[in-house]
Amino acid sequence: MPIGTRQYLGHLGPITVGAEITLTTRCVRARGRFSSWQVTVRDSHEIVGEGRMDFVAVRRPHYEARRLAPKRAAASSALNTN
Repeated sequence: MPIGTRQYLGHLGPITVGAEITLTTRCVRARGRFSSWQVTVRDSHEIVGEGRMDFVAVRRPHYEARRLAPKRAAASSALNTN
């Protein structure tokens, strides 16, 4: 399961409300469980954003048990006390 670790996206131009945008990605680095992707965002006129996104592959059951379960328990507890 890929998990985003970092996102670096630069805003280069405005987008009008309702405009369609196109995202283009390209893997620029892959090593073991880690990968980096170049991202370009365009509207119908120009590039409006670009950057990089980094990911790491994790084992889902392990990740959910160690990282998500404590947060779910805390959120559930907070809801039950209100």
